Amino acid sequence: MFPKLQDIASPQDTLKDLREAIQILLEVKDRQDLIVIYGDYDVDGATSTALLLRGLRALGFKAEAFIPHRVEDGYGVTVKGSEKLLAQFPKAQLILTCDNGIGAFDGIEFLRSQNLKVIVTDHHEAPSRRVEAHAILNPKQPGCAYPDKKLAGVGVAFLLLMGLRRALEAKDFSLNRFLDLVAVGTVCDVAELTGTNRIFVKYGLPRIENSEFLGLRELAERCPSGAAKIKAKDLGFFVGPRLNASGRLGDPELGFKTLLAEDRVEAQTLVQQLETLNARRKSMQEEQLGWAKASLASRSPRLAIVLKDSRYHLGLVGLIAGRIAESFESPTCVLTRIDDEHEMAMFGQEALNTPLWKGSLRAPLGFHLAQALEDIKKAAPGLLVSGGGHAQAAGVALKEVDLEKFENLLQQSLQSQGKLEHALSYDAELEALDALSEVHSLLEPYGNGNPAPLIRIKDAKVSDVRKLKEIHLKFKAHKGRNSFSVLQFQSPWVSMLANGGGSPDELSIDFLAEPFENEWNGQVKQELLLKEVLGIHVKGKQVDVKAFGRSKNSDAISPS
Repeated sequence: MFPKLQDIASPQDTLKDLREAIQILLEVKDRQDLIVIYGDYDVDGATSTALLLRGLRALGFKAEAFIPHRVEDGYGVTVKGSEKLLAQFPKAQLILTCDNGIGAFDGIEFLRSQNLKVIVTDHHEAPSRRVEAHAILNPKQPGCAYPDKKLAGVGVAFLLLMGLRRALEAKDFSLNRFLDLVAVGTVCDVAELTGTNRIFVKYGLPRIENSEFLGLRELAERCPSGAAKIKAKDLGFFVGPRLNASGRLGDPELGFKTLLAEDRVEAQTLVQQLETLNARRKSMQEEQLGWAKASLASRSPRLAIVLKDSRYHLGLVGLIAGRIAESFESPTCVLTRIDDEHEMAMFGQEALNTPLWKGSLRAPLGFHLAQALEDIKKAAPGLLVSGGGHAQAAGVALKEVDLEKFENLLQQSLQSQGKLEHALSYDAELEALDALSEVHSLLEPYGNGNPAPLIRIKDAKVSDVRKLKEIHLKFKAHKGRNSFSVLQFQSPWVSMLANGGGSPDELSIDFLAEPFENEWNGQVKQELLLKEVLGIHVKGKQVDVKAFGRSKNSDAISPS
């Protein structure tokens, strides 16, 4: 309950290849050779890149950064992206990846053919074959003894700086100054907030208010809670979507540049650009999500949902897959077509006469997408042009002629995995609410792997039901002498409850909720976030909750 920074496990003797990586870096430093950090366009990648760039420069290294374009260069170290990097930085001698590289066989082979050293830092699932980098830092790779396997990419980058600080005996070099970046990347990559990650986030959040990263500070100040009271959920649902918007729709370097803004005016200008892009992203996402849901009207009863539409924007397929996977509680793959020669060239597809389809997969707990893709690679070598990721999130690219075979193999692999059934669980009932509220802050930060405590309230009378912006729900719940204000964002129950009745005698509900402090206009109120509806009675008659779609809304805070 009371983790300390000293509890972070030292990588010195446990992180595989750390000594080799440090030896290469020390030699590069002595010669003052140029290091180019090969980053990524999502929040984890942007924070990892900013962390390494500022950290290496502070330690006396000569370093620059390269962020690939999602569409033009593709994910990770590709040949196309590497060519662009070398055109931009022709004097590069060492390529240091962050948040990518563990499966970049072609890209790393190309870099080595150019007589460059390559160090990979990554956290994605390691394929069975090892890439030919000079050193690989990834707790998930075979033979790595580092005890915490669930770090985000920014966490692995932080471990590298820990090792360098010790090797250089740089006692005046403070790693604590980067904990805010590590917190942002960790939360926004949905890493489990246990062990080392919980320490990163717990100590990183308070540093954001006075962060040396002015763009991050500006984003935090625009959060509804403000920078001084920012919580992990604010990173995931406010800061993250804005930093991600640039990689999805615009200049992939905008989020990274925002973090490293050199003055307040620049930070405000860049953040406003992110706000504009994020508003556009939300509008496009809702439109394309509508296309996806419409196409499911005639869905075949198979375990996994596979959606193919050339109209989907490549930067939005992951978001659409996530929303569909959550709504239908099924593994979901959303694919869009890449058929112009410029985009296909990054995959070496110039000679093919068939379009390439690329997309994202998302799955609820109980499935392992990265393992499914590995199964497909073994069953049909060469079918996937690229593919990899995590248990609940992955990416894939394949030829149009292989779409049907891919879908069949995906179904087979996921069927063989089975699914862990969702078990109803909660931490306390209404009587323990006061005691739970007292320790609520001690259990923070909440997030994946460390969910906020849930209480169950049975047979609560409902009154004052209100729609907020037509999609959010607010009502009063009464139980004995207690009354509570209850909220749910993007609620599936808006129409049903709003029409259920206006007095406590007409409507009652059995539900799970999370206590939270709602601050609005300077006032703080104890309220409840509705997490799952277990039963409803209207005028004494029980309602079949399944008839109204999902019974739960796992993301009680709406990403904005």
